[in-house]
Amino acid sequence: MTETERTVKSWEKKCSDIQGGRTANQWWYRLNVDNELGDVKLDQWVPRKGGGSTLSDITKYTMAYLEKEEVTNAVRKIAETLVDKRRKRVRTERWERFAMDVVYQCHDHHLEVDTRKGMLAHFETEAEHKPKKPWTPREMHEKLNEKRIVIRPY
Repeated sequence: MTETERTVKSWEKKCSDIQGGRTANQWWYRLNVDNELGDVKLDQWVPRKGGGSTLSDITKYTMAYLEKEEVTNAVRKIAETLVDKRRKRVRTERWERFAMDVVYQCHDHHLEVDTRKGMLAHFETEAEHKPKKPWTPREMHEKLNEKRIVIRPY
């Protein structure tokens, strides 16, 4: 618990060893308050009832750490990276199924598929679904949404 620096270095080495020295696909950043917060004991709670003094010290030291320019830049980089990863993930076929538990159902053929692409493939193979003229993107979107079922709305 108190040997975090050594533990992190050991963890980094193990990760690198597992990946054969490669860490290109791994990105992480450790925020580490490097001031007097380290002097606050793990079981410190002053005064005993409520811990107001201890909470005040923890808040003061943490805020001082967060005000440092390099920490602000690191937090910004973390946030930008997470938002970018989320935006990329949202554009995948699997996201809708994962995030909202969506499936596409064709009751005529007792068929259920996990993705819009799967339902489009079904439309292309079943004669009664094939349009007389090619669908516009809007029509295709509407047809797919007609078959869309949210199993477990959040």
